[in-house]
Amino acid sequence: MIKKPVIYYIDDKKNWRDKFFENHHKEFEIYSFGIDTEFKDQLVEAKGKEGGPDIILIDLFHPRKHTDIDKQKKAEDKGNKAIELLEKAINDSKLPIYEAWEPYGFEMLKFAREHYPNTPIAIYTQQGLSVVEDTDLKTVSELKGEWLLKGRDPIYEKFRLEDMLNQNEALKNSEIKRLKMKRINLISMVLLTIIVFALLLFAWLINDSVQLYQFIAAFIVPIFLAFVQIYISHFEKKT
Repeated sequence: MIKKPVIYYIDDKKNWRDKFFENHHKEFEIYSFGIDTEFKDQLVEAKGKEGGPDIILIDLFHPRKHTDIDKQKKAEDKGNKAIELLEKAINDSKLPIYEAWEPYGFEMLKFAREHYPNTPIAIYTQQGLSVVEDTDLKTVSELKGEWLLKGRDPIYEKFRLEDMLNQNEALKNSEIKRLKMKRINLISMVLLTIIVFALLLFAWLINDSVQLYQFIAAFIVPIFLAFVQIYISHFEKKT
């Protein structure tokens, strides 16, 4: 039986935890937490062990811890109403936004990615992330696109841009190392092949060749085949 990837999910709202489990429990093994201390303890306990999380999913907003329970309840009720108003405003804004503009940035992302497969590309938008369809979010993810929100602090924008550059540089260095290793392994294979065939030729040319030929057949050829197998496995992992 294939082991399902493990997800640790923390969210103070049980309805979202239940909904997520209902939607994804067939593909993932889901452990959900409503209390931060329980979540943290489980993360520490599972660190480095088999069965630890493959994905960690964290809800952004959690209730503030008021000493006054009534005050906390009133604050949460007010917050829930604000969320409802925000969701309604977003839904009501989709039609006029799409009547005025089309999300052509996704087409430009596809075009740019075709020509620049390894360059960081970001969708730079003001509120577009709130109104785009799920299929568009999937497209950006598949094309390895980033999101950058307009109107944020320039210092944060600079940080995000530099971070994208650094991540891309790290990927380039990793690819360079992979290609160097591939080249070294290939050269090693060629040299070992030459040595094996040179020994075989030498064994054939000399008069008393039986003993040397048996040595080659018993030791050199198996080593050569094992080396080839290691190289193929190494290359498959890297690619």
